[in-house]
Amino acid sequence: MGGFPDGSLLDVIGTNPAVLRGYPQNGGADPAGFSGRNFVAANLEYRFPLGHPQRGWRWLPVFLRHLHGAVFADAGHAWTDGFRLDDVKTGAGVALGADTSLGHVLPFTGVLGLARGFAAGGETKVYFRVGLAF
Repeated sequence: MGGFPDGSLLDVIGTNPAVLRGYPQNGGADPAGFSGRNFVAANLEYRFPLGHPQRGWRWLPVFLRHLHGAVFADAGHAWTDGFRLDDVKTGAGVALGADTSLGHVLPFTGVLGLARGFAAGGETKVYFRVGLAF
């Protein structure tokens, strides 16, 4: 648990099952605080539209469909011996995204975000993610 997954699109095993933005990938220098045989995670995200340009740029085969913003909060805990409410890690942040299509056929979304982890090991992290649109 922790961070945004670093794995490639084809690396399903190496990516985290739980996203905890504002923390290093897999707990960074202290992976024991981010791993265990059990975990619980919650993500709350509110997305809102910023615009619907529905435009391309010159002759390039990229089409910008929608711009959106988001505010989010994450919480999570991983444990082996016993759940402790005091060990739950929390984070929050903001993000800007764009829904586009490549060649007017393949839809994908790009997101640029800023997250802050509030518990021990938390950091202020900038992240960028590109993936299939949903």
